[in-house]
Amino acid sequence: VLQCMDTEPPLGPNVFVMVNASWQRLNHARHIAVTALATMWRAVMPQGRSLWLACAFTVVKVGIIMHRNIFSSFHMKMYLEVYALRAASVASIHAFFAVYNPLNDIAGAALSDAYASVHGGSRLGLLCVLFALWPISTAAPFWPQLPAILGAPQAALLGLSVEDTFFSLAAIALGATWADVTSSEGERIRMSRMEMVVATACSSVVSGVSY
Repeated sequence: VLQCMDTEPPLGPNVFVMVNASWQRLNHARHIAVTALATMWRAVMPQGRSLWLACAFTVVKVGIIMHRNIFSSFHMKMYLEVYALRAASVASIHAFFAVYNPLNDIAGAALSDAYASVHGGSRLGLLCVLFALWPISTAAPFWPQLPAILGAPQAALLGLSVEDTFFSLAAIALGATWADVTSSEGERIRMSRMEMVVATACSSVVSGVSY
């Protein structure tokens, strides 16, 4: 019996070899997966200078989306509960904006191009001014004294008109700057992908908090 036990091959080294081989295969598969993900990232996401531009524009646009989502959630509540607007008044305001909004866009494009032509193609100064004024303008619908002065429908229309004007001007100037600082449509598409992912996640969070 002792002789048979002495002649059996030891199991320890064989187990070690099997574990080591399995670990190597796992590392190889992980390396392939990481390489594939890195290649996919380089193909669909911005790199280098474009990455920094994408981060800057993403921060700005996500901030705009979050602020405007909160504004949209509460201004109608203000109009219905504090201003006590009727459904017919709200419909009339929306009908007015169907005409007013395109005019805003035309005015915004004209202002953006005029500023760029005077300042050597740069719109940075215009953007700074507009992004300082637009958040302030979003407070216009939330003045409870305004309906007593102008009347509820007129106050609602004025508040929304002021906010929409500054928002349109800022959004158009930002879009024109986006086109100015990028070199190709492919670069803009890759930057937009990053913005879309971050903006979607942040919008979901803001919507949940707002409601």
